[in-house]
Amino acid sequence: MNYELKACPFCGGEPEFEGMDRLIKIGCKACGYSRAFRGLLQATVNDKPVGNGEYYHSNATSDATAAWNRRPAVDEASNADSARWRMLPAVIEKHQIDYLTLAY
Repeated sequence: MNYELKACPFCGGEPEFEGMDRLIKIGCKACGYSRAFRGLLQATVNDKPVGNGEYYHSNATSDATAAWNRRPAVDEASNADSARWRMLPAVIEKHQIDYLTLAY
């Protein structure tokens, strides 16, 4: 089954699935942001045991996809703020600002 992922919520880059076992990791190729979700093998009991106290959850990939694709409702003001945040990496690179400087 093909799972369509929305663009990265931070940079708009293309996401990809990075793991599919105990964790399903979805990450952005461009900025490196990633999130981990419960994987196909879980300790949550169901009717599909695979041994060693683990169970196969066939809906884990669709659940992870739905969670990745979930976006908060935005109004015009917060949408403008979001655009500014997306520009931050370019501003940092242009002005050669050290990331550690931003933390203080």
